[in-house]
Amino acid sequence: IEGFNFIQSSPDEESPFLLSINEVWDIKRKYSKSIKEFAKRHFPFAGDAGDNDYWLDMESGNVKYIRWESDDNPDNAIIVAPTFYDFCMSIQATRRIN
Repeated sequence: IEGFNFIQSSPDEESPFLLSINEVWDIKRKYSKSIKEFAKRHFPFAGDAGDNDYWLDMESGNVKYIRWESDDNPDNAIIVAPTFYDFCMSIQATRRIN
């Protein structure tokens, strides 16, 4: 995770460093029809240095990861955590070594 998308306190609020959830949502929905459909049930809350996104499934609560440069089909999104809480509890301050 490079950063979390920020939540705007007003529609015109901007950050010089981060995109808002709404800005990322709008950008990604334009990628394809399948992403537009995916974005109806998910919202992007974080991203990594490669411009890949973490999405929260609003129906199941699963956290999903889309690695855009290798596969832009949202049906192939990787479930990385069963809940947002589990996702947050697994964040490490250093790079994970396998």
